[in-house]
Order: sequence, then structure tokens, then C-alpha cells
Amino acid sequence: MKYLRLILVICLLMAAETPTNAFAPNNLKWGAGIIFGDPAGVTAKYWLEHDVAIAASIGSSYYGFPRITADYVWHLDAFKSNLFNLYFGPGAVIGFGNSGSVFYDSFKGGSFTKNNGFRLGVRGIVGINFVPKAQPMEYFFEAGTLISIIPSFRTAIDFAIGGRYYFK
Repeated sequence: MKYLRLILVICLLMAAETPTNAFAPNNLKWGAGIIFGDPAGVTAKYWLEHDVAIAASIGSSYYGFPRITADYVWHLDAFKSNLFNLYFGPGAVIGFGNSGSVFYDSFKGGSFTKNNGFRLGVRGIVGINFVPKAQPMEYFFEAGTLISIIPSFRTAIDFAIGGRYYFK
């Protein structure tokens, strides 16, 4: 297992050595769109540098409604492509209100989302985005692990797909 992690880190470092160009569509800074999965709602992204961005979403999820998520993501030219990029990073999640998950009830014997109230968690996310050359659009697929801190320590998995339109 140690060697697998070492190989993964080496591959990521090799892929990140020299980004070819900016990863944002047409070098635009702000994008907004929709996201489906966990969470499901609206999403926005702001590029801080050519390969670093803040992605946020607000919507519905097993973690609560509304669920607010913010991620700090790094983009890598892992595929040596001007169309597809790999991104990853840490994030924070806040959930309010009542929600629930049958999966957690049957698997864990209880759910941290059945009650009304405040939930706080952290997450790590990995994704792939597709940026068409002639359009101010970005399409993405992401997956990650959510670790709930408040009201109880639990873990979950997030999957989502979506798209964002970038504004001039």
C-alpha cells in the first residue's frame, strides 16, 4: 500500500510539472451553472490563478437542505490535453434543515441527517473537467469523501456532474 501511494504521488507531481495554459474557458474568471448528484443545485467557480480556483455550490443533499459547499481546487494537466484536466482539493461543507438517507439507516443503524439542525464537515474532492475550445463553458465530474464533524463523526461519499457558463 505504501508503494501504491508513492507511485500515485510521483505520477501527480510529474503531471503537474508544467501546465500548458490557463484551465479556465477563454481565460475568464467567473463561472456559474448547475450541479447534479450530491449536492444538487447551483454552482459557481472563481479562478484565483491560471491553475487554482474556488468552487462553491448550494443545493440539496443527504447532508441537509440547504447544503453549502466550498472547495479550494488545483488543476493539473495530467492528460496533456487542452480539453480535459484533472483537479483536486480540500473543502468545507455546511448542512442545515431536515434530510435523510436510507443508505445510512440500513448500513450504520442510524443517520446523522435525520434531525433538523446544523451540520459541519470537511471533504476532499477529485474531478475531471472538460473545457470546449470555442465556448465559455466547463463540464465536470467529481467524486470525493465527506467527513462529518458536527453533530457526529461519520463519513460519506459525494458524486456529482455539472456544467458552468463563464461570464465576460
